Amino acid sequence: MQAGNPLLVPEQATTVSGGIVLTPHWIENLSMSFDWYSITLHGGIFSPSSGQIFSGCAVQHDANLCKFVFFGQGALNPDGTRQSELDGNGLSPTGLIGGLSFASINPGDFNGYYQGPVNANRETVSGLDFQIDYLHDFLEGSMSWHVVGNYTDEKTRTSLGVTVDGAGAVSGDGALNPLTGFTSPKFRVTVSDTYTEGAWSVTAQARVIGSARLTNNLTQGQSTFTSIDDNSVPAVIYGDFRGSYRFNDHIQLYGAIDNFFDAPPPNIPTIGGGGFSCISYDCIGRAYRVGVRFDD
Repeated sequence: MQAGNPLLVPEQATTVSGGIVLTPHWIENLSMSFDWYSITLHGGIFSPSSGQIFSGCAVQHDANLCKFVFFGQGALNPDGTRQSELDGNGLSPTGLIGGLSFASINPGDFNGYYQGPVNANRETVSGLDFQIDYLHDFLEGSMSWHVVGNYTDEKTRTSLGVTVDGAGAVSGDGALNPLTGFTSPKFRVTVSDTYTEGAWSVTAQARVIGSARLTNNLTQGQSTFTSIDDNSVPAVIYGDFRGSYRFNDHIQLYGAIDNFFDAPPPNIPTIGGGGFSCISYDCIGRAYRVGVRFDD
């Protein structure tokens, strides 16, 4: 039987974080901040398959899954069915499925199973956010530097006693990467430099995405999947340029070129072929923008 689970409870998370802001007095207009975080999600909602239910209960004795497997128990009804039954934990399942009767004739006979979502997952993520800003005079104007980035140290999911780590894995293939859609390269940073003089402003920016892997599912240095010859994904740098001119307090003309060097996204092979990850990488290529801003 497949249905929802009225016994689901809200997921709960434990977050530990800490940070520091540095503004050294010997370097005027320099500011640096670093924030570390560690988040653990308990009782994450997970929908197991029938095979996972039976394996998790019979082999791993997972109480979260044993409550989905039912066995006949109790006195007989006039029609030969049992008045009650027990789940794989030896408890009454009426809180889960209501007051139903079951077809088992002998106590202990397998009646069936209930397939639905359960609070059985555990997820973790940890990493470091950082930002650096520096402003100084240059020529007849001012130069403003801005650095912002993140390093993801860990991103795991534990289901049925099996833990997979998706940090730094970018394959969109569910077999290669069980956390597809939730992963990215471990390191990414954006560095920008803006020169302003009077009404003019020009910005050069570099978006850096660190090297990555297709999958973290390796065993003793050998890929679990024989179709993988190269598990590495190279780092990518995108160069952007922007400029603006302010006519007055209310009108500003601007233009921008994103991915100026037209850097392509890395090829992300899957078991079925090749592809690109447009979640982590720029799949558009060189793009131009011009416009006018009106301020009140």
